This record gives sequence, structure tokens and C-alpha cells, in this order.
Amino acid sequence: MCSMTMTYVPDQPQPYDSKQVEATAQSVLASDIHLLNYTFSCCYREGTLILRGRVRRYYHKQIAQTIVSGIDGVERIQNQIEVDDSQSDGR
Repeated sequence: MCSMTMTYVPDQPQPYDSKQVEATAQSVLASDIHLLNYTFSCCYREGTLILRGRVRRYYHKQIAQTIVSGIDGVERIQNQIEVDDSQSDGR
């Protein structure tokens, strides 16, 4: 008689490709109607996505952070987007 013991080992999380995460972030930022007039740069490393750019309103900074937060592999966001309301049109 033969007996076997089976041990469940959860899959180890696979590292995400930084270029793919950055490209996905750039794509979702570029396609958002509220952010069409802005340019952003994204850098991904070890679960952290760093956002850079300049917007006119804090609201736009928040939108950018919110829409990239759902990207696979993004565990943390460093939102370094600057708000420059000096060119605001008053709206």
C-alpha cells in the first residue's frame, strides 16, 4: 500500500513587466476625457507606479491617480503630478 501526502503551495506572484505596466498607464491616462490636454510620464518598479506631469487643477491630479490604481501590478502610487493653477481659465 502506498500513501501520498499532498501539500498545497500557493502560486508565487509573478513579477509584472515594467514596460507593459507603464504602457498601460500611459494608455489609460491618454484616453481619459478629463486629461486629454495633459502629458504624463509613468515609471513602474516593484509594485510602485510613479506619476509625473503638470495639470491645472488638483481634481485632474486625483483623476489620474484614480484611473491608474486599477492596473494589474500597481500596489502603490507615488503621485508627483504638479498642480499649476496659474494658467487656469477661472472655471
